[in-house]
Order: sequence, then structure tokens, then C-alpha cells
Amino acid sequence: MNGGGPEAGDGVSERDGVTGGSVSEEVETGTPPESGADAVAAAPPATEGGDDADGGSGSGASRVAAGILSSRLLGFVRQALYAHFFGVSPHADVVEMAFRSPNLLQNLLGEGTVSASFIPIYSRLLEEGREEEAGRFAGAILGLLIAVAAVAVAVGVFFAEPIVAVLAPGFLADASDPAATVDRYALTVTCVRIVFPMAGVLVLSAWALGVLNSHRRFFLPYFAPVLWNVAILTALVGTAVAVLGDPFDGATVEAAGNLVRDDLLLAICWGAFAGGFLQFAVQLPLVFRQMEGFRLSLSTKVEGVKKAIRATGRTYTLEPGDGAFYGPKLDFYLTDAIGRVWQCGTFQVDPNLPERLGASYIGADGEKHRPFMLHRAT
Repeated sequence: MNGGGPEAGDGVSERDGVTGGSVSEEVETGTPPESGADAVAAAPPATEGGDDADGGSGSGASRVAAGILSSRLLGFVRQALYAHFFGVSPHADVVEMAFRSPNLLQNLLGEGTVSASFIPIYSRLLEEGREEEAGRFAGAILGLLIAVAAVAVAVGVFFAEPIVAVLAPGFLADASDPAATVDRYALTVTCVRIVFPMAGVLVLSAWALGVLNSHRRFFLPYFAPVLWNVAILTALVGTAVAVLGDPFDGATVEAAGNLVRDDLLLAICWGAFAGGFLQFAVQLPLVFRQMEGFRLSLSTKVEGVKKAIRATGRTYTLEPGDGAFYGPKLDFYLTDAIGRVWQCGTFQVDPNLPERLGASYIGADGEKHRPFMLHRAT
């Protein structure tokens, strides 16, 4: 992953458009993030013909704001349509959950990583007038991102069932619950297998954003998530018209069965899949016009690549439990493009509170089990 494009901030569901938001926004909203302050801070001085050439930093900031606002407005429309078609229902639960695990991939490889590792080195090479070396460095980073994202996507698709079981254990009981009208587990697994490749493409979109920001081209990368939203809205409304006739008639929507809602849910996922490719593709022509010496590779011998890889590491500390009921805690930190260290998240295991609350669940073996509670702050 914000009510825009794969940004961050749609709840733990989708990411509105992949441009950068905070880690918490991405996970909570499931949309691609739209941050950019660090990226802008790391960019070199404005160059002739760039987005910022006429208006200085104020012009660049206004372009970023315009792009993000456009994406957020469409994200608001998207969320309103979700509420219209799904309301508070099992399908609404699936929409939220289907985008959560792909968001984890974006959290790891998306704009925070690009801002901290790729942009500072690429911008420095440009400032030194070494455009050829900068192009080769960008090509090597893109090649490595493609390789890593492809492996991560393959893992996500292949292991969708255990991933969903871990992230949404409450869905497991639907298959054996006679009162359940929707098998949320099976439906979420199907959706995750469609959406996970989208997250891989949005990681590449973050690379394009880094290149364009470094060249003072701000509007397009922050406006590109609009296409992600447009693709979802087109797929959703188009499918609704096909299966419902009048998709905005409340009685018609209310009378729709679960099979119709299944179709609408899958339309959202396929729309997000197509939108991820559109968001990346629309930036490529401008990206390649900016670069000299670009050559796609997987080489770590290109100048700057090893340093960039080292800079992608997530710094963390393992702390002993604190609080009355808590177990061990992981604190995560990020270093931004200008060297500032930020605590970006905490995960803490709590084995005691569920027991005190009498919480339990029935596992696949038919036995009662005691859950763990995971406290998360981002």
C-alpha cells in the first residue's frame, strides 16, 4: 500500500497506489504508499526541463501534493463502492485480508527501502555528472529487484494457504461451520494468489519513483496510483453492471447472492492486478528518457550496488518482555535518505492475555487450542 491508489492507508486491505506512505498506513489500508518526503529530500538540484524547473521546491511539493490528492480522492470513491457492494459481510472481511500479505512484501521492498538505499547513491552519481554510471547502477538495482520480487511472489502464490492461515486463523473454521455462508479462507487464498503478483510489480514502481524523484520529476510517480484505482473501479463497476444490471440500485445489491459477491470480489483483485502493471508501465517512458547508460543486469559489481544492498537491511533490537502479560518484543528501525533513524514498528508476543480472557479456537484437528496474541504498533 490512505484512500488513494496503492498508497498506504486503506485499512489492512489494499494499498491504494504504490507511492509511499508510512509503514502503518500500508498495512492498515492495504494500498500502495505515497510518501515522498525523504525521496524529495535526497533528490539533486532541479535540472532544466524537470517538473521543478519553473517553480523551485515549492513547485515540486505542489506537484507531489496534486498527485497524491488525486489518488486519495479516487481511493475514497473505491472504499465507498466496497461499502456499497459488501457492507459489513464476510466478503468485506476477505477484501481487507486479501491485500494484507502482499502489503508485507511492499513494506520490505517498497519505497522505504528505495528511499534509504537507491536514491542517495543514484542522486550522488547524478550530482557528480556521472550519468552513465548512474544508469548502470539503476539497471543493476532494477534487475535485482525483479529477481527478488519474482521469488517473493512465487513464494506468496505457492504458500498462500499457510500465509492466510497465519494472518487470518479465524477464517479456517468457515469450511466446517454449518452456519457460515461464505468460506472466507478459500476465497482469501484465491484472492491472495491474484494480488500477490501485483505487489511485486508495485515494488518495481517504487524504483521508477526513485529514478524520477532524483531527476526532479515529481508529478507522474505520485499521480500513477490513480491508474491503480481506475483499474479497480473499472473492473468492479463493469462486473457489477454485467451481473446486476443496475449496480447502484440498493434493493438489487441487497438481493444479490454470495456468488455475485464472489464475482465482484474477484473483479477487484483482477483490477488491482492490472492496475499494478499500469502504475509501473506509465512511468517507464519518462524513466528511460531521463537515464543514460541504462543496462538491465543482476551484477553486484556495478558501483554502488553492494552499498545499496547493505543499506536495505532492517535494523532491529530484540527486547525482553515488558508489561504484565507480554512476551519478547521486536523493535524495527529505518534509516532514511539523510541518515535519520526512525523507529517504525514493534511486534510483541503475548501468550498470557488470551488465557486470561478465556480465548480459544477449534483447529483443523477438531481440538480446542489457545491462541497467542500479537501486539503490533507501526
